[in-house]
Amino acid sequence: MEGVMKRWTSILVVLTSLFIGGCGGDSSDGSYWEELLGINVSDRVVPEDVSYITLGGAGPIYSTWGNCDGYTLPIVTWSNELTGHSGEALVTTWHTTYYDPFLGPRDRCGSSFSVPIYLDFGENVITFNGKMPNGYDQDVINVRRLGRSPTVEEYIPLDGSVTISWSPAVGAISYNLYLANTPYASKNNYSTIFTNVQSPFTASGLGNGHRYYFVMSALYGNGDDYYSDNYSFTPNSAPTNVYASAGDSLVALVWDDYPNAEKFFIYMASESGVTKDNWEFLTDGTKRQFSKTSVSDIFTVGGLENDKTYYFVVTTAANGDESLDSPEVAATPTQGSTAAVTTGVTVISGSRRLRGIIQNPVGYNTEVWFEYGTDTNYGTVTSSFVVSTYWPGEYHFNREVSSLIENTTYHYRLVSNNSIGTYVGEDRTFRTYTTPQLVIGDLTYPNGLKFDGEYLYWRDYHNGLMKLQVSTNQSSVLATGSTGGAGHVSITMNSNHLYWADNRTIFADSENNIWRVRLDAL
Repeated sequence: MEGVMKRWTSILVVLTSLFIGGCGGDSSDGSYWEELLGINVSDRVVPEDVSYITLGGAGPIYSTWGNCDGYTLPIVTWSNELTGHSGEALVTTWHTTYYDPFLGPRDRCGSSFSVPIYLDFGENVITFNGKMPNGYDQDVINVRRLGRSPTVEEYIPLDGSVTISWSPAVGAISYNLYLANTPYASKNNYSTIFTNVQSPFTASGLGNGHRYYFVMSALYGNGDDYYSDNYSFTPNSAPTNVYASAGDSLVALVWDDYPNAEKFFIYMASESGVTKDNWEFLTDGTKRQFSKTSVSDIFTVGGLENDKTYYFVVTTAANGDESLDSPEVAATPTQGSTAAVTTGVTVISGSRRLRGIIQNPVGYNTEVWFEYGTDTNYGTVTSSFVVSTYWPGEYHFNREVSSLIENTTYHYRLVSNNSIGTYVGEDRTFRTYTTPQLVIGDLTYPNGLKFDGEYLYWRDYHNGLMKLQVSTNQSSVLATGSTGGAGHVSITMNSNHLYWADNRTIFADSENNIWRVRLDAL
């Protein structure tokens, strides 16, 4: 038999969709064609929902006179390195005749094969071996099946944390969470990574008021990453120490300062159990927005019905993300009542200035003062002031108190009285420091510094409180800490320097350098 043997010439790739949710996908014969034998085909990509491909090829061809009785079928084996699957392809023969103008009638004999191969997520390295009567051939094709990316279903910013839920990615063995300080988080751009997490996952230890960017990645057996969309969030803490004081047809609200908040939301209803999620469905349910620009700001809800109890919760918001609800508070407006709110204290040298606000009802003279002491019995009162009928509405009141005991916690509150009754604000506290004194030998002259036995205190010229914890031994002072906020100075004390201070500057000296930080004493 005369014959000319050719190499397998082509491979037919038929994509078969993954069976999902009871609906089988359609096969699309001839979707892709690739030269296979003799060519190393790499980085071929198929969609994530394709689970099978059918690979086919043509075997050696003989041209001869007569029939194909002498044609020997090749043996074709295959293997997929990623899945570990392997097998032998089914090879079939074919026979045709044709007329050669020079040689006359001729016979052409050949073979073909096809085999369905399962693809896993990632890089499938598929090897074909062909054994023929007078030769051997091997070819490799790389087929990348895209992984299914996780889909983030929900993310809830919380106090110093975020809880993220996502739908599983088919075939993924684990998930990573990447947090970044700049947009487009990835494994190449992140500040924090949480590995091998499962949905739902809570990432904690985050900074309130700081904007984070995140992405979820699904990992498959070959370590490939497939990313979700990118998202951002800002953790927020719910307002604390929310206090409601009832006035005449109004309620005044105050809460602790929250420096990172851009705005606040106040939710109100005349039914208990109000939240940011249900206020629309409750009687008298309303939502109000408030931008707090000062620690002494209060929020007043007017136009209320006297002798009716109203319930409130407050949330903070930063970068578009809202915190959880504060604890619920309630107040009942009554005719002629004065809303009294204790708003805070200002530290001044040797004393404290107490601050408060009243809502003076129309047509009333209201006397206002502070009471303070070392417990909630108070025991000491400040001088008072009468807010006359000529000053209805909001009135800011403050008094300076001195001759305080050092290193002591004081309680204080605002009190008001008119012809209807006496109304008190919420209890608040402040702490005094000791008189500046020698701490230990290395800090030789701490004039202007306050010390309470554990911390040193002072203010920098940005008016930020600086508090350093002091650890002493026989010969040194070790203190670490810094002021809060942008632009504030920082200082670290250690036993490698000698320290002293005058009224506005702390100096540190060593053999190699002298440096100083400008400060204002308390």
